[in-house]
Amino acid sequence: MPPVRVQAYLLSLLARQYLALGATFTGRYPNAWLVWEPGEWAVPGMGVDTNIAETRAPSSKPLERPVAGDALCFALKPSTEGLTIGRAVENQIVINDMTVSRVHARLTTGENRWVLEAISAGKVTLLRRTPMPKGSTAALASGDALTLGGITMTFYDQAGFVDRLKLVAGGNLTPVPR
Repeated sequence: MPPVRVQAYLLSLLARQYLALGATFTGRYPNAWLVWEPGEWAVPGMGVDTNIAETRAPSSKPLERPVAGDALCFALKPSTEGLTIGRAVENQIVINDMTVSRVHARLTTGENRWVLEAISAGKVTLLRRTPMPKGSTAALASGDALTLGGITMTFYDQAGFVDRLKLVAGGNLTPVPR
């Protein structure tokens, strides 16, 4: 059976949903979020797994052209096995970038918090710009920057993500992760 993928949305589409739904946005999207920040992309070469996360529009309104530098947002729903992040199609969050390992990291939940586990020994894993050796774990706080290989992702709890959407809806598309 194929793995269940984490739903992914463009940040600009979620910002429009936030503006349209108002206070009901948090009921429709009660998750923590992982945001793949815009940046350089290391295109995979021949013979490399090229599966990428799906991008789904959160409404039936016709899609407009994505905003340049738009971030991809992954809705983190708790899973008993955790959520793996990597380049391989078997991951729940698939990142199509050569600097990311086939299975790079795992996110788990427990005691009302999310925890990052570094799985890759051969590629860089940083949390808050601090290296994480293979097998190490650390609790995530809203706004934490994760670096997997050459990409940066930001973790947000629901309240932190709504704050990020307010910035986007106000015209600021590239807040700097801490």
